[in-house]
Formats: sequence, C-alpha cells, structure tokens
Amino acid sequence: MSAFLGLVRIIVPLAAGIAVGYFLRGRQPSLDKILSGSILALIFCLGFSIGSNNEFLDALPHVGVASTVLLASAIIFSIAFVKIARRILKI
Repeated sequence: MSAFLGLVRIIVPLAAGIAVGYFLRGRQPSLDKILSGSILALIFCLGFSIGSNNEFLDALPHVGVASTVLLASAIIFSIAFVKIARRILKI
C-alpha cells in the first residue's frame, strides 16, 4: 500500500503540471526564477537531510572514495566512447 501512495505522490503533481501546462500553452510565464528557487530549496533539503543523518556522516569517507571512483570511471569511459563513436562516424 505504501508503494502505491509513493507512486500517487509522484503521479498527481506530474498530472497537475501537465494539465496546467496544457491550459497555459502560448501564455507561459517565465519560470526561470521559480525553477531556480525550487531547485535551491531541494538542494537545501538534501543537505539538511544529509547533515542530520549521523550514520551517513560516519560513512561519508567510504562513500566519498567510492563516489570518486565511480565519477572518474564515468568520465573516462564517456570520453573514450565519444572518441570511438567519432572515429566510427567520421565526425
């Protein structure tokens, strides 16, 4: 039941946004400030959640090393695949 409620919490705002966007086609206000404020609020909430979780803060050094390795691998392989694709497609 909680999985269903979690899904509803995502689908209802998404459907509401689609409906509002549909009815405001052509009259779209500038949403840059609203979106920027919303993103900053989400980042703040994420930071607050991380800062208040003692277990996560204790595990942060190990998570940081794993994240760095994952990030470096993603960047290296992305660059390698782009170079390979460019050679194959002759771009």
